[in-house]
Amino acid sequence: THQNNFVAVPERTSILDQAMAALLSDLERTGLLDSTLVVLATEFGRTPRINQNAGRDHYPNAWSLALAGSGIQRGAVIGATDEDGIEVTENPFDEKNLFATMFTALGIDPYAEYDLPGFPTFHRVEKEAKPIHEVLV
Repeated sequence: THQNNFVAVPERTSILDQAMAALLSDLERTGLLDSTLVVLATEFGRTPRINQNAGRDHYPNAWSLALAGSGIQRGAVIGATDEDGIEVTENPFDEKNLFATMFTALGIDPYAEYDLPGFPTFHRVEKEAKPIHEVLV
C-alpha cells in the first residue's frame, strides 16, 4: 500500500481474513491441517510511518508472518518490536530461520546437502540458521 493505505488495507484484509478462515477451517474439518503447512508472509515489512501518499513503503527491518498447521504450535506469538514498529526488540529472526522452521515442521532435514555438477555444494538452509523452536510442536 504505497498509497491510499486507509482505504486499501481494510478492503484487502477483509478478503484475506475470510479466505484464510475458510482455508484453515476446511483443512481442520477434513483432517488435513496436521499435514499441511500454511504460510502467510510477504518478502518485507511496511514502514511504520505513513508516507506523503497516505501509504506505507517497503521496510525490511521488521516484518510479520503467520504459520499454521503441520508441526506448528497453535497460538504462539514470537518476537516484538519497539512501540513504533521500527526495530525488533525480542527474538530477532530472519528468512533463514523461517526456512529452517518450515522444513523442520514438515519433517524435512533443513540442512540436507546436494551436489550439483559444476556448482558448489547446495544446502537447503545454512547450518547456522536454527529453526524457531518456540513455534514448533
